[in-house]
Amino acid sequence: MLEPKLRPRTWVQWILAGILILCSACGGNAPAPTAASAPPSISQLHPPQTQAGQVFNVQPDGQAAIAIDCDGATVGSTILWNGQRLKTVVGSEKLVTAVVPKELFSKPGEASIQLQNDRGKSNQMLFFIR
Repeated sequence: MLEPKLRPRTWVQWILAGILILCSACGGNAPAPTAASAPPSISQLHPPQTQAGQVFNVQPDGQAAIAIDCDGATVGSTILWNGQRLKTVVGSEKLVTAVVPKELFSKPGEASIQLQNDRGKSNQMLFFIR
């Protein structure tokens, strides 16, 4: 009779096995969200407004950019402008920026700004276009 060969476990497999054991020991109840698992939150927009058609935070290529002070940004976080994903750069957990196409601020109104990542969507802040 042949004995099955067991492959040695990697450290990742050992950690995952330990997590599964711990989770099953607690009855499978999910813990309350922590700061590390909560959705991001926005505290301030830079700038919070602009004149219709006026480029703001002018970039070297002449495009406009928005910066967001936040909590909980992660790699892969995306700024949403009225639900439209903008090309976003995550500077840190507390700062993200994105280029804003001119057609998005060419007419007076307001835009709903949110930050989205694998933890969910942030609160909404309004960007005013005068």
